[in-house]
Amino acid sequence: YKVTGVQTCALPICRLWDALPSEIAWALFADPQHLIYFANYLASPFEFSSNDAGAVLLLGRDGGAVLVADNLVRHHLDLACVDDARGPVWYQGKRSAPRRQTRLVESALEAMREKKVDGVLGVESSSVPQGIVEGWFSERPARKSIRVDEAAHRLRRRKDPDELALLRRSVRAGEAGFA
Repeated sequence: YKVTGVQTCALPICRLWDALPSEIAWALFADPQHLIYFANYLASPFEFSSNDAGAVLLLGRDGGAVLVADNLVRHHLDLACVDDARGPVWYQGKRSAPRRQTRLVESALEAMREKKVDGVLGVESSSVPQGIVEGWFSERPARKSIRVDEAAHRLRRRKDPDELALLRRSVRAGEAGFA
């Protein structure tokens, strides 16, 4: 993350880069739990505009964070902790919309081209749409990807002091509610 021109790193993201092989310069995530964990992004499941809305998070070892979804969840994108939230137009209510996931794949590939993502890419293979990975490889077949699913899962299971404090505060609030 970049704050007032100074590059900083949220603890989960710092730990992510410490856990991944150094050859990975960019990592791609799509699991909603990891979008919350790494970017504080959640499109409400209680809004019609979020129905079938996917999102992709591209994290760079240099501190860059790009979140891609679409215009119908723009208000959720604007709340995410990233330096580049992209909500390209998918639907405007004027004509039939194309497939939502197809637009996500196209937009993610466009962001990856703009950020010059090359070399070795960390991929959350259980959640990232296959079209993104295939599209990225089709542009330069010599590229390589490494699965990052387990590393991200292990990080979520470990709690930092600030997370423990928040959990304790939540428990106290629950106890007060029951009292």
